[in-house]
Amino acid sequence: IAATNNGGYGIELKATSDNNSVTLVDSTLANNGQGNLSNTGNNNSVEVFNVDGVPNSTVTVKLAIANPSFEIPVLPTIQESPDGYFLSVLSSPTKDTIPGWEAYDPKDLITGIPLTPGGLDFTDAGTQNATGFYPSGAADGANTGYAFIVDAPGSGVLGLTQTLTDELTANTRYTLQVDVGNPVTNPALPIDLTGFPGYRVELLAGDCVIATDNNSLSIAEGAFGVSTVTYTASAKDPFLGQELGIRLINLNAAPGVSVDFDNVRLTAQLL
Repeated sequence: IAATNNGGYGIELKATSDNNSVTLVDSTLANNGQGNLSNTGNNNSVEVFNVDGVPNSTVTVKLAIANPSFEIPVLPTIQESPDGYFLSVLSSPTKDTIPGWEAYDPKDLITGIPLTPGGLDFTDAGTQNATGFYPSGAADGANTGYAFIVDAPGSGVLGLTQTLTDELTANTRYTLQVDVGNPVTNPALPIDLTGFPGYRVELLAGDCVIATDNNSLSIAEGAFGVSTVTYTASAKDPFLGQELGIRLINLNAAPGVSVDFDNVRLTAQLL
């Protein structure tokens, strides 16, 4: 745990190891009403109070997400390797080859083989080097997660999911943000990416979806939009103590093939 005075305007507290329980009482927070907490460890519990003993509601905790921008593993560009620029969950029978992420495939759409020999007409999810699909590159780093569906619109959804180590906590406002991408067609690929099948971003507590953004953004081809999902847990929330989770979904609800996801972040504000 490291606590530093942030230029005289607040406290910046960084939790970089696991299983920490911290109570911070500081007049700087009381006087300036500002503070940040960065949590890159697991199972960290933090309480922040002003000097008068009142909980400080301006402190925001950045919750740990494994591989939030899909940068692991490092992948070549499509120009460097037309067959190696992506890593599919199909690479493993357990569909969990992307560190931190697993496939969300409730309709068993993932095919496992191209429908046309040598083609890209198969349904799949994973991570890819996004160079060549966005004029300005990925939203964060080089890679994006993707959900790629060649099945007819309406036949089912597909995406990526992650269960976090943090649990839903009382009197806390959660904000989940994800950069959602609409890739352009790359001439190196034998498939047309024109169109956008729609997306959904879900925040979960246990197996229950507690907040969602159901395709609220209009995203131009070759661009990203920032999806924001919020949820406030009360002292009597029925899902308290449940592990938080994230789902990133291709809705397959309109003409189009692929939806990309990047720069996944989740904060918790103590109320």
